[in-house]
Amino acid sequence: GLDNFSTGSHENLEAVKLICLRIYHILRTSYKDHHWNRQKKLEKDYKFLKKTQKKIFKFLVNNLNKYHNTNYSENYWKIIILPWLINILNITFDKWEMVNQINKKSFTADLYTYSDEELIFEDYKDIGWFSKSTNLWIITKIFEYKSKYKFRKKIKLKKEKTEYIQFTLKTPGILKKKILIFFFRFFSIFFKNEIIISNIGLKKFKNIFFNLHLRQFPFFWLIEDYCKNKIDLKKREFFFKKNEKRKLKDFESFFLDNVHLFIPKSYLEDYISIKNSISKSYWPKKCKKILTAYDYKINEQFKVWTAEMVEKGAKYIILQHGGGFGLEKFSIEEDMQKEMADMFLTWGWTDKNKSVKNFYSLLLSNQSIKNKNKLKEKIFIPFHYNGKYSFSISSMPKTNIDRLNKINDIVIFTNSLKKNIQKNTIIRYLHKLDKLFLLKFNKDYFNKEISFDNGNIDFLKQLEISKLAVHDLNSTTFLQSMSYNIPTILLLRKNLETTRKKHNKIVRALEKNNIIFYDPLKAANFVNNNYHNISNWWEHKNTQNLRKKFCNIFAKKTNNSIRNLKLLIK
Repeated sequence: GLDNFSTGSHENLEAVKLICLRIYHILRTSYKDHHWNRQKKLEKDYKFLKKTQKKIFKFLVNNLNKYHNTNYSENYWKIIILPWLINILNITFDKWEMVNQINKKSFTADLYTYSDEELIFEDYKDIGWFSKSTNLWIITKIFEYKSKYKFRKKIKLKKEKTEYIQFTLKTPGILKKKILIFFFRFFSIFFKNEIIISNIGLKKFKNIFFNLHLRQFPFFWLIEDYCKNKIDLKKREFFFKKNEKRKLKDFESFFLDNVHLFIPKSYLEDYISIKNSISKSYWPKKCKKILTAYDYKINEQFKVWTAEMVEKGAKYIILQHGGGFGLEKFSIEEDMQKEMADMFLTWGWTDKNKSVKNFYSLLLSNQSIKNKNKLKEKIFIPFHYNGKYSFSISSMPKTNIDRLNKINDIVIFTNSLKKNIQKNTIIRYLHKLDKLFLLKFNKDYFNKEISFDNGNIDFLKQLEISKLAVHDLNSTTFLQSMSYNIPTILLLRKNLETTRKKHNKIVRALEKNNIIFYDPLKAANFVNNNYHNISNWWEHKNTQNLRKKFCNIFAKKTNNSIRNLKLLIK
């Protein structure tokens, strides 16, 4: 059923209507209602996980210091483990609640045999939130913990490897990396940078220019790989497994019973290796400020080094790197960045959180497109991947059914366009994300008139030649087309992709002015009726004023981004 549907193994279907019916049938018959489809439960669980996170975090800090014979502050360990902790709590609690929905008497589960050592994560990148192995390992652990449930074990669970794609500066090859490290190590003898710039979203030459503007050497912060060590299960159990038996087998008890297995090696067995790699590097032993937009989560060496610098008094500044922030009702990605950073620089929106600072988008401020040709014909649809397995509270697609619904919306939208418009419609998907989500984009679900771009053509070049951009997610691409004044439509699902109350007014205005649609058929009808006169709608005074107001809050840009950033951090 769902596995085959997601991987595109079905035979070609000639009629798109049959595809829509097939998706609808899958949606109706595959799964029960997911527990986070209910907004009240979502809000309740969000608060519960926040409270649980604080308790577990204190336990982990205490025991990490004991494990490593250190005495670091909570702030130190927060920078290193918080991204993992927030996400692992979400995914395990989600699976806990799913198992709780099962009728104990009438259900016997087919589960997997496994080796804990094979499945323990190397680092954050290795966790595989979207992998079958991570999700089924956790579910199997829950069934084992809840002794009242019936289950039988059949198949050996093998680890699925996912490839974490990060949209940052390209990593150089092995030889080039060694040469660059030698080069930068030499210059680090003479230049001591006080402000460290690491992956803030600027291109290579802009990054060099920014450093020179700060009157410091334009280092790129490269480092040799650290040595990987063997897993020591006995040591993990000794420091992290609680021995007392609780009468109440609640979620917190389950998590504490298994947390010694869920902690990545990078925080335990490989932690000293990471520290050694840093001490041998040319990275500063002290600095005043650290800026990043991407390295806060998956770059383990950067996180440990940053934590060391913050302990010595450095200020940690994280810059917003994409869309959704500030508008989505629930965003654990936003939460973790605000919690870790001394200053979190937004793309224009404000917040009560003391770390939040209204700023500009470096991405939007340092990109531009030519938008002069009025004879454009293309309808451009940037398609977004979503995971097959639910794992966190969010205001985006959370479950496989959500994912299928979002695909179905695009199918209905494109199938409802007039034939001449379909011939001018192109769907862009990022083929390289197949390895992260372990899914394949299936062209067969769409009308044969539709064209496709697998990500080989530059996004901005596609945007330049587009008459209209239709987005399926409140994401970076949506903000880009709004910012660059390309006629834009956003297809959302009302009860799923929820927004913050403080922004209700502007969201309703976007609906009223035909920028946000909750019904793909209505969106298609609007395009059919206005295709030849898109500019009349888009260039109308009301639409343009609304676009400018929205961008000033969520996609703010400036002609002097480097100068403004320098003034802020100096």
